[in-house]
This record gives sequence, structure tokens and C-alpha cells, in this order.
Amino acid sequence: MDQPADCTFIVPSIVKRGDLLIAISTSGKSPAFAKRLRKALEAQYGEACGAFLELMGRVRERVLALGLPQKENSRIFQEIVDADLPEAISSGRWGEVETILETVLPGEVGVKDLLER
Repeated sequence: MDQPADCTFIVPSIVKRGDLLIAISTSGKSPAFAKRLRKALEAQYGEACGAFLELMGRVRERVLALGLPQKENSRIFQEIVDADLPEAISSGRWGEVETILETVLPGEVGVKDLLER
């Protein structure tokens, strides 16, 4: 790994938060820089990202089951992402998370069921 000319593979620096996986590679040019970037990304993307993606998995499943047009699905998912739910989750503001989801999601989606962890 320390001698890229002698290797046939690279080992990226990894940030993993639940289903979120961010791989950083400098193609062997500077593992120290990859490590620096990894530490910055770890600080920026905390454990709440994993909880958010778990919630989004449940949301996505329910919304897609409604059979809405793709354009409507995209709008719903984008609004949720733009609402910065990971920050609310990180701060434990579950009431805010619930309010956002109730505002964005169609009435047929049971928000309280989605939030049961």
C-alpha cells in the first residue's frame, strides 16, 4: 500500500454511517491527505446520517407503494432531503422530524409508524 508502483490495488479511506459509505482515495499519492479528508467527513457526517437513511428506507418503501407518478415521488424525496432531517435527528428533535414528514408525505403514509424505532 505504501508503494503504489508495486501494488495492483488501492485501499481507500472509509467513512461509514449505517448505509452511508464514503470512500476516499488519492490513488496512492497521499494516504495522509486521504486520512485528513476522512476525519473531516466523519465530523461533518455523524451517526445521524445512518439513522436518516434507515428512516428514508422506510419512507421510500411506503411512498413507492402508493404508485404515485415518478415526478411526485422525486418531489417528495427531494423535499425531505432539503429539510435537513439528519440535523434534527442528531439533535433529538423528533417532534420536528415528525412535523416535516407530516407536511411533505401524502396522508396515506403513517408517519408515526415510520418513526417507531
